[in-house]
Amino acid sequence: MDFEEAMLGLPVHDLAVHLYYYRNHREWDYENVKTALLKGYARILSLPDLTDETLELLMTARRVNFLNYVLTVLEDPRDFINRSLPRVKAYLSYE
Repeated sequence: MDFEEAMLGLPVHDLAVHLYYYRNHREWDYENVKTALLKGYARILSLPDLTDETLELLMTARRVNFLNYVLTVLEDPRDFINRSLPRVKAYLSYE
């Protein structure tokens, strides 16, 4: 078993972590995934107070965390860095 993702987190953080994997995925429509996830979540529990800005912030924080991780474990992290830096820069320049 891989317990890397096992943690106690706020519901909004859990939702952002899940959505992170679909945010820039080529085969999935992020908005459809987000709508389905939030609809399904709301069937079980009340949705936490969240905004698109909060989700984007938490997903960007996850990406930055992964940037740090790949720098320490990959012999050649350039591919991930080249894909990730423009996304982080886009978030930071968002008004």
